[in-house]
Amino acid sequence: MISAWNTDDYATGTASGTSMASPHAAGVAALYLQNNPGASPAQVAQALVSNATSGVLSISGAGSPNLLLHVVGDGGGTIQPPPPPPPPPPSSNVAPTASFTTSCPANKNNCTFDGSSSSDDSGIVSYSWNFGDGTSSSGATNSTTGHWYTSKGTYTVTLTVWDAGGLSATAQRSVNVKSMAR
Repeated sequence: MISAWNTDDYATGTASGTSMASPHAAGVAALYLQNNPGASPAQVAQALVSNATSGVLSISGAGSPNLLLHVVGDGGGTIQPPPPPPPPPPSSNVAPTASFTTSCPANKNNCTFDGSSSSDDSGIVSYSWNFGDGTSSSGATNSTTGHWYTSKGTYTVTLTVWDAGGLSATAQRSVNVKSMAR
């Protein structure tokens, strides 16, 4: 078989047997690994053997497998790469649940709000409060806050929570301020 030779960049030479077969087999194995980088040595060997043509060599020695190595193009040819891995499962991010408690001692205007009872499968990352009197607090990472109301009245307080996936939930409660703190 004629092949490139080591005497110069353009030299060719003729050789036979393992001295000629081994570099060709190594080249086909390299082409296979290019298309299948995670293949084990056993998988490479199996791919080369299973895609070889059997029984066509007339001068093979005793114990020879009598297989002619088959390569087409970039080594992909009839050597098929393994199927791609299945896609990852879809995200199971579930929207959070917003919940909070209020405390306005003696119905006075100094109130506290606690959103720690809000929940999410991966955790709440942000709390935003609307106190119902035109003021708000947004983007806090702490679940508790306080607020002083400046006049008597009933206010609808809204808590909105966000999870790391950007999903949100809202809860509302009424606060009744009957007197002003001294």
